[in-house]
Amino acid sequence: MGKSLIGQVFGKLKVKEIATVGKRGALSWKCLCSCGQVVIANTKNLLNGNNKSCGCLKVERIVERNKALAKDLNGKVFGKWTVASLNEHRYSDGSLLWNVVCICGTKSSVPASRLLRGRSTQCDFCRAKSSVKRFCKNGHDTEVYGRDAYNSCKACIRERHLFKYYDISLKEYEAIYDLQEGKCYLCGVELIDHRKEDSQGKRSEVDHEHDIQPIRESVRGLLCGGKWGGCNYKFGKIDNSQWLIRAVAYLSNPPAKKIISEKVRRIK
Repeated sequence: MGKSLIGQVFGKLKVKEIATVGKRGALSWKCLCSCGQVVIANTKNLLNGNNKSCGCLKVERIVERNKALAKDLNGKVFGKWTVASLNEHRYSDGSLLWNVVCICGTKSSVPASRLLRGRSTQCDFCRAKSSVKRFCKNGHDTEVYGRDAYNSCKACIRERHLFKYYDISLKEYEAIYDLQEGKCYLCGVELIDHRKEDSQGKRSEVDHEHDIQPIRESVRGLLCGGKWGGCNYKFGKIDNSQWLIRAVAYLSNPPAKKIISEKVRRIK
């Protein structure tokens, strides 16, 4: 086995431990590059200088050489782009590439010529967002209601649903919501306000009577909803007020309690 190289530094590589031992005793070493990458290199390549880094040294040399040829754009702002550093690669036409960061946080690489001529000023996401009109064709403010993944106005989607199933407008729905102070009419829990992106609470459901036509006149209010819970689910299709009155009386004074209590007294 050859001489130990543990702890020695070769260029940007520091030998940490033995990686493998060959059939004839040849050693490969696990090295840590100063940039943080782990590299496996054999003794011969370390000693003769063939391995001095994980590859980042070559990148740095290329960048330094390109800097000598390029106009320094580091730190400059082009629209929403801020130039971060020079890229080691070149564009397809041979021009230099700069690593840039958009105001939204998106990172990319843009040729110097496109930056200097104003042909690239923002990322694709910001460009698509800036091309979208704030108000939809029906006049809804999309900055309030938002848009879905297909760029459709969420207010229009909700209004189509309300018209289809309850024959009410979005404004009427919002008026009912505001009248109930954003709470379920039965249990008083907070309901989600779709006009606020960070609104917390339960999903609101439109409650209506099921035997009245037209459907618009059957709407009663907003209740908290859920797939297997919520007041709207519990309330079900209870449309008979007399049945509800008897139900309250039933819960207040269950008839079985009289029989059970009398039996207990007889046993005593």
